[in-house]
Amino acid sequence: MSPALLWRRALFGYAATTRNIKPHKYKGKSRSLQSLVTASLASQPSPNPPSISLALAVVVGLPLALWTYKCVALVLFQRKIIYMGYAPPGARSEYLEDIANQIPQDVCATRVELPSSKGVLVHGLVLTSQVPRKPDCVLIYFQGNAGNPLHRIPVFTTLLGACKKLSLSPAILAPAPRSYWTSTNRTPTQQGIIADYLHAIEYASERWPGVPLVLYGHSLGGAVATYLLAAFDDEHNVLASRVKGRCLPMIRGLILENPFSSIPDMVREMYPQRWLPYRYLAPLAWDKWDALRALRETKPGSVLHEVTGDALVIVSEKDEVVPRSMGEAMFSAMESRDPDTGSDSVSSEREPRLLVIKDALHENAWMQRQWAVKVARYLFKFRAQETSNKNLLQK
Repeated sequence: MSPALLWRRALFGYAATTRNIKPHKYKGKSRSLQSLVTASLASQPSPNPPSISLALAVVVGLPLALWTYKCVALVLFQRKIIYMGYAPPGARSEYLEDIANQIPQDVCATRVELPSSKGVLVHGLVLTSQVPRKPDCVLIYFQGNAGNPLHRIPVFTTLLGACKKLSLSPAILAPAPRSYWTSTNRTPTQQGIIADYLHAIEYASERWPGVPLVLYGHSLGGAVATYLLAAFDDEHNVLASRVKGRCLPMIRGLILENPFSSIPDMVREMYPQRWLPYRYLAPLAWDKWDALRALRETKPGSVLHEVTGDALVIVSEKDEVVPRSMGEAMFSAMESRDPDTGSDSVSSEREPRLLVIKDALHENAWMQRQWAVKVARYLFKFRAQETSNKNLLQK
């Protein structure tokens, strides 16, 4: 149909454009066009205002439908939101060889494979000094909810450099749990991730026998480390009981950097508006990682109670992800225990400490000199303790 014919139809109506059409040739088409025009005229909006029920359906029903859709998505895909091993893009396809030239020459970095439960293979990163010697201590790093160990290499090299100034030679083991880095792409769960890190502790104790172990948890890793220590006293956790018998004497320290108290608390923090429905989804979290509750319910003589008696809690002054108050609440839970029970009365040296990194954000506390100095001194203490224990045995 020509443009001129379209304009005539729009300006003068259907009759003006069809009166010269021969009926014997276009009879069927003209009837169909007539019915189309009639239907379009019948569907024109009414001049009367919409009813109150229709207005309420649009104003109330549309937001309610959108909120319901998002609530259902948040619940069904919560593990995709919590465990972001896929972020940033390419995090699961990076290899150590790709960034080998970015590692300082005085640092040795190797990739290791750790078999975990139910056929899961956990890949990890081991960093030591180039000098072939037995490490003074082993730091097992529990990462946050995104990225992989390769992204933390600057953190590890900064710490190794600070330790070198104290003539301290630690080894750093950074395992990537299931669905992270090149580890088995299995759906991450609270039980599964605990199992992966329990196997990492077992691996460290077998590779470096007799060397003190220090657990370091950042963000989500802080809750994981706390929950893992609490699992040692769970009689129903067979794996934890086995690892406890082999490795417990060597677990000496705990460092928590910007930890959150629990997943439900983080949900309420992310959605503080009480008129939105999302904050009320907090009880529906499958993996709660309630670290604050584990600290408050710990009993004298338990593994968590003993290790947190000498813990270091690090919080960033300007943390934009995890509220600083959550880390301080976990420190208060450690500090408020009865000083007359357990190891709290042994020495004033064995007390939990709180370190606030000035001007630091959630991910860059390690860039501040204050972080490197304090963490290196904390690790050096365990080397000194180990040396004094050996001297006592020789005497």
